[in-house]
Amino acid sequence: MGFLFIALQPVAHARSEGKAEIRGQVTECWEGKPRPVADLRVYVLTMDESKKIRGILEEMKQLPHTDPQQYMRNFSKLYDDMIVETKTIEGAKGLPRTSKDGRYIRKNLRAGETYLVLAIDWDRDDSDSIGFYNYFLADNLQPGVTALNIHMGPGKGSACGD
Repeated sequence: MGFLFIALQPVAHARSEGKAEIRGQVTECWEGKPRPVADLRVYVLTMDESKKIRGILEEMKQLPHTDPQQYMRNFSKLYDDMIVETKTIEGAKGLPRTSKDGRYIRKNLRAGETYLVLAIDWDRDDSDSIGFYNYFLADNLQPGVTALNIHMGPGKGSACGD
């Protein structure tokens, strides 16, 4: 009498443990309705890659609003500094832009990490604001897909029906 030994192999799933991605859509408010923002730069950066940019963003938040003209000068200088930093990263990474329907995706990220997601375009600053950008920290990214939609100001996406 013999024994039959069956070795079970683990099944490979489409989503491997530890791999993550961020995807979403970038919109802006136009005539009271959300519309996609096409051809926009969306950076998804590690904390190490984004250290200088995060420092600039923090400085922007801390600027005093007591003198509007001085605020505009200081903010514009910091915005220009942020553009210089992002151009350096873009050149090294060959960053893609949003599609015609405003969608972006960044694959092969590490689960458990924190990423800065920065949507910015210095080629078409919004006339209602000083700079055309918005950002989020995607903290402790989970394995699989994380949806992160970005509303480009002014205002909040909820005011536009997002």
